[in-house]
Amino acid sequence: GTVEMMVDKDKNFYFLEMNTRLQVEHPVTEMVTGLDLVELMIKVAAGEKLPFTQDSIKAKGHAMEVRVYAEDPLRGFLPAIGKLSRYVLPDTETGKDTIVRVDTGVEEGSEISIFYDPMIAKLITYGPDRNAAIAAMRKALDAYIIRGVVCNINFVRDVMDNDKFLAGDVTTNFIAENYPSPPGFQGHKLTESEGRELCAIASILHMQHAQQAKILLPPEGSYVAGKQTVGRAALVGVMSPNNVMGDADLVVEINGAGMDAPLNIPLSVAAMRPKLGDVISTSFEVRMDGAPSLKMNANLPSVAGLYEVSYKQLNEDEDAAPLGAVLADTERVVQVWSKSSQGYTLSVSGTQYKVTIRTPRVAELAKFMPVQQEEDHSKTLRSPMPGKVHSIAVQEGEHVRVGQELCVVEAMKMQNVLRCEKDSIVAKIPVSVGQSVAVDEVILEFAEPEAPPTGT
Repeated sequence: GTVEMMVDKDKNFYFLEMNTRLQVEHPVTEMVTGLDLVELMIKVAAGEKLPFTQDSIKAKGHAMEVRVYAEDPLRGFLPAIGKLSRYVLPDTETGKDTIVRVDTGVEEGSEISIFYDPMIAKLITYGPDRNAAIAAMRKALDAYIIRGVVCNINFVRDVMDNDKFLAGDVTTNFIAENYPSPPGFQGHKLTESEGRELCAIASILHMQHAQQAKILLPPEGSYVAGKQTVGRAALVGVMSPNNVMGDADLVVEINGAGMDAPLNIPLSVAAMRPKLGDVISTSFEVRMDGAPSLKMNANLPSVAGLYEVSYKQLNEDEDAAPLGAVLADTERVVQVWSKSSQGYTLSVSGTQYKVTIRTPRVAELAKFMPVQQEEDHSKTLRSPMPGKVHSIAVQEGEHVRVGQELCVVEAMKMQNVLRCEKDSIVAKIPVSVGQSVAVDEVILEFAEPEAPPTGT
């Protein structure tokens, strides 16, 4: 069984309860002890004795587990449903010092419904110490691809960068203290350096796709090893005299949840000529605002949309010593969610960002484009989650006031009371009790109450 304890700020342990079963977190114990608890349970149930004593169990290293749930942290962790249109697990090969493990019961095409617990998987990492386990978890979460169902990877990935979590300063009030509501968790907040890095990554992806769409081959052909050839992709620009396949001046704009305002970065990107046999450039040089250039390397994204980028930044200031010293040496995994004529939707550190790529002239004119107005939802009550209408507490024509219960939506074995946010009149009830509703489906429509006549 599993003994649950509580620990106070002084590290005092208090007995909470005893469960005669495994807990969801049992892989953590298995990782640090090297014992298979499920196997041992079966053997004990068959009448066998444990082949060891308590004193012989030695904990080694550090392990942690993340529950990957079909829930939306941007909407107060409300449950979500849908079909897993794309489901790709992170690499679970054992590294030199780390282990990545995924316990899951779903696969691509599986349906997450309102009738069962919304847990998709348990992701467990192990390392020689806590920092190594966290680093492995970051990498695994960045490479975990889930499409078709909203999930909490954006939240748990952000926790892996939280200063208090990194320091081990964690209590049962962690979410309330670090993501106070309102507004609650709003997505990973890009630092200035992260924003500039994402702009650079988007620019080299843009260059690769431009090459892919327009493979350049001089009419007179190219020369390889002294021989003229009429080959295509493998010979793109191999004779470029300055090693540059193509360059561009761009303005990259990033927008996303949690950002106070869009980030606009002008930059210059140069694509180096492909290596012999390559189809597309894999080496690039990116310059931004006079800062040392980024020497970046990346292959095209995988079929699932995983884009792995590495880059170095070298000291180019002759007055600084030593010249050519490595200022940054970084590897980054970005997920390409979608591509449009104007840019991409990219996910970094678990959070999606809309990236728009423009030429300087188009960026200059973009400020004259009208801003799309958000749809007004103030006259409707919409379901915050997929579920079933359990009850409706009002009638059409009824005057309702702030805080009054309007209806109850049942989902994932929980009843969620929806209340009135402003004084109104119920104009229409387009749903009925027992009806299934989707996220944002209209449950009630409101009309403004008539203003009282003014005196003279």
